[in-house]
Amino acid sequence: MQCACLLPAVLVVCVSGVAMAEDLDPDTVLNEARRLADAGEYEEALQKHLWYHENAHRIKPSLIGVRLSFALSDWIKLGEKYPKAREALVGIRDRDTNTIADGNGTFRLFQDVVGINHYLKEDAKTVALFKALHEKQPDMAKVCYYAARDRLVAAREYQLCSHYMRDPDRSFDRIQSARALGLEVEENGQAVVKGTADAVFLTRTCQLIAILAGAGRQKEAEKVRERALAIRDDPTFRAALDEALKASQQEGE
Repeated sequence: MQCACLLPAVLVVCVSGVAMAEDLDPDTVLNEARRLADAGEYEEALQKHLWYHENAHRIKPSLIGVRLSFALSDWIKLGEKYPKAREALVGIRDRDTNTIADGNGTFRLFQDVVGINHYLKEDAKTVALFKALHEKQPDMAKVCYYAARDRLVAAREYQLCSHYMRDPDRSFDRIQSARALGLEVEENGQAVVKGTADAVFLTRTCQLIAILAGAGRQKEAEKVRERALAIRDDPTFRAALDEALKASQQEGE
């Protein structure tokens, strides 16, 4: 039996002998975790979640999104019924946070911490970790900024975000390009939900405006607003941009 040790103060988890097999299908393992949880077999479900978190991305890299969303959501629900499951997730988060803080982190590991903190409703810990990187590991902070950006903006850390927003025009160009690609996907009938491209475009543009205005970069924020309105201008869209400009401007005063 192979053992995967988390933090000793939290728990020591031993994954069953088959758990380390190279040929396991991650999707099957996650579905099995759900079935076991529904059946009240909580310890067995936890073992499946532990295996999935540690191995799914290695076997099938395309599952990175599922691993940090649906899988974590299921894990949190399991933790509500079986506290040891939540303790295990906290232990993984703390282990990975310490690895990053010690200077041995990677972008993927930082992504993991961001995702786990979000589902634990502890986004403040992501903000604190990024601030520590900003002060002590600036090169790593540059690599990890975009993974932390949403949490930093939500915490109104506009000045800190502004430090990594060197060229707003280029940032908006990327937002605009992503919209164009998204619209093309929607027009080809490949999108799961229609309107996603414009919704993301609005969210990212408002976020960019908020960072600039909140950091006192008013002229640049207004320029982004005008560029966005040249692409799409309707009452709802305009109102959202104006609200982002006004609210963050007041924050920066």
